[in-house]
This record gives sequence, C-alpha cells and structure tokens, in this order.
Amino acid sequence: MKIVYLVILSVILGVVFKIEAIPAQDFNADRLLSMGNAAFEKGQYEVAIQSYHEIIKSGIKSGGIHYNLGNAYFRLSKLGLAIFHYKQALLLMPGNADVRYNLDYALAKTVDKISEKNFGGLDGVLGKIAAYIPQNLQASCYTLLVIMLLFFSLLFAMLWMRSLSSLAWIKGVKILLLMLLIFWGPITVMKWYVESRDFGVVIKEIASVYSATGKDNIVLFQIHEGADFYIKDKMFIDGNEWLQIELSDGKKGWIKQSDVVSI
Repeated sequence: MKIVYLVILSVILGVVFKIEAIPAQDFNADRLLSMGNAAFEKGQYEVAIQSYHEIIKSGIKSGGIHYNLGNAYFRLSKLGLAIFHYKQALLLMPGNADVRYNLDYALAKTVDKISEKNFGGLDGVLGKIAAYIPQNLQASCYTLLVIMLLFFSLLFAMLWMRSLSSLAWIKGVKILLLMLLIFWGPITVMKWYVESRDFGVVIKEIASVYSATGKDNIVLFQIHEGADFYIKDKMFIDGNEWLQIELSDGKKGWIKQSDVVSI
C-alpha cells in the first residue's frame, strides 16, 4: 500500500513542478560587460549598447544590464528605448532606488502625462503586489521548494525503513502536499499575472492609436515617444503586426508594432 501512495505522490509532484535545466552561465558575458562598460565610459554609447544586447541575447536576465541599456539610450536621447529598459530593470530589481529615480526622471521628460487609473478587484491587488516582486523571485522560490522536496523525500525514506504505518504515511503525504500548495500556489498565480501583463513603450516621435487594425480606421488618439502601455492582444494584418494596447488611464486602441518596442 505504501508503494501505491509513493507512486501517487511522485506523479502529483511531477505535474506540479516542471523543473527545467538551468543553462550554463555564458562565460563570454563578463567580457562583453567589461567591453560595454568601457565603451560607455568613453562615450561610445552605440558600442556599449551592442555589447549589452549581446549579453541579453545569450539568455542572461539581468536588471543591471537593462539599467545600463537605459542609461546608454538616454544619453543618445532615445527616450522610448531608455524608458523600456528602465522598466525591464525595475521588474527584475523592484527595490532599486537608482532604477526608480532614472525611470521617473525619464518619464518626466515625456510629452504625455497619463494619469494612472485605479484598477479595482483582483487585477488591482495583483498589480500592487507585482510591483514589489522581482521576476526572478520565481526561480529562487522553486529552488527552495526543490530543497524542501529532497528533504521530505529523505525523511520519508527514513520512515519507510522504519516500517511506518499506512495511516501515518498518508498523513505525512497530506502534510507535504499542503506545504507545497501553500508555497507553490501564490508563486504560480503571480507568475501568471506578470507574464500576462506584457508591456511596451512608444519609440516613434508621434504614434497614432486606431479603433481597429489598419490605417483606414478611425484615429482615436495619439501618443508620443516614451508613453508606456499594457498589451491586450496581437494581430497580423497584411504582413504587419498590430497591438491592442491599454494605457494606465484606461484608454484602449490598436497601434502598429513598428511604432513601439515591446516584450
């Protein structure tokens, strides 16, 4: 009977946890970072940007790299791209005062002063929580959960050797699953929320927002470089990608992907 419970537990844990292999650290990243920083200090911002982007292309997620990119683009007066990377950096390092200051400073230079709508309900609650939780927190939490899993697996193996009764075994499995649910549930919800809230920033001097996809539709309003938004939907029309966007004040419409940078 204990074998049956062990099999069931293994199947459940296999469904709950999708433990992915962590890619090996790109040993070239340190060299690229040094090259980028050296170029930045010399005022060679385009060269620095190229080095920083190479690091990101290698699969490394770093708030510091996005922060450096934001600074480099800001020096080149590319306000939209600077704000985009400052926002990326803030997602990865939400408590960093330097990132917050530079983002606020860049936003203050935008033409559009968009007031923030107070979203209610679950969306509002999750949004406030997500603002203080780094994206890479999930990896740390899953690491903790794997350690817990190994610990309890070892504990159960020891109890198995001592011929633990079926009733006690069932109780132990229930406790383990409850603990995993307490930790895993909120992490999964926040992961879903953050990943579903893709955002973008206008990089064109003036961009039109339409009532539907295609230039033949009504222009609802215009926004300027540096304006940020959430992405609600995406569509390809005649080879062109269009994004349905929502501003922080609740305004919605469709904009050409070529006018913005997005994730």
